[in-house]
Amino acid sequence: MCPTYQDISCPQLVSTPSKHGPRAKDYDADVKALLNIANSLFRCRVSTIDAFPTDLLEEEWAQICWGEACKTLDVNYAADQRVIKIITARTSQLRGELKSKVRPLVESLYSFNGSSAKKAIRENRDKAVALTSDSAFVYEDPAINQPQGAEAERKGIYRHPIIQKAINATWFVNRSDEGVIFKEFFGPAISIGMIALVLTAVQCCIDEWGTGKHSGVSFYENEYKPIYLSHKENLTAFDDLSDAAHRLLRKLRKKLYKEARYSLLLMNAIRSCSLLMYRFHSGAEDTDRTASTLSRDALTRALQQSLDAGDPDDDDDT
Repeated sequence: MCPTYQDISCPQLVSTPSKHGPRAKDYDADVKALLNIANSLFRCRVSTIDAFPTDLLEEEWAQICWGEACKTLDVNYAADQRVIKIITARTSQLRGELKSKVRPLVESLYSFNGSSAKKAIRENRDKAVALTSDSAFVYEDPAINQPQGAEAERKGIYRHPIIQKAINATWFVNRSDEGVIFKEFFGPAISIGMIALVLTAVQCCIDEWGTGKHSGVSFYENEYKPIYLSHKENLTAFDDLSDAAHRLLRKLRKKLYKEARYSLLLMNAIRSCSLLMYRFHSGAEDTDRTASTLSRDALTRALQQSLDAGDPDDDDDT
């Protein structure tokens, strides 16, 4: 039912609704334009604030995003439950999209082997366990081939290149992507919530190698919301560790945003050059899916290692 507001009506359907639920194509072009804006605004909130919002928060966000879309296009429609369902469907859609972008990155950057040889299967299984143990995969050097006490050898917390590459591939591929159009959500520094979402997607894709052979693992809320919250908690704990830790993480978050913007500019330049050149020439057992809370000692050790190594991003504001 459409909520009753004085002089405000709900969008009217122009086609018979599908049995699978409401769709944007059920409305005329003007309402589709509203939905496009509202959907993107909603995805931005899921991306940067809370990747696993409650049903109540989803509906609240959907109403806010719909109102912002109406204001942008200078129209006035009330959002009924059909509209709300279309907008809130972006939550799982975004997570699925992110995971599809992360999956090939995990295979290549962590060197998983698609061979069916027993040795490769065993090594894949051991690697998946080692990478997810105490969130080793978030380090630039996770030191997974070290003997006992490997955690002391890990270097570069939250600096593994997969974080930057996943952000670039999901939100900054072209000028119409949300990271560019709605930069107020993403800049001047990538949020802790967004980094936690990326790390959760990475862990899900590592879990797909848990048997030694690649097999699909669904990005279900029941299994991965606790992992997301754990990564978020670890990032927040590191941020709160000291002023030095806060400055370090803030600088890293700013760098992630700036590198994503730079990557977009570079890709646009490459596309332009390519277009010019074209015109010129034409004529088993699963792993335990948990994310442990990093201890204060582990966070302090990671901070000290970063400080001892020196910060390569001191000039990131230039």
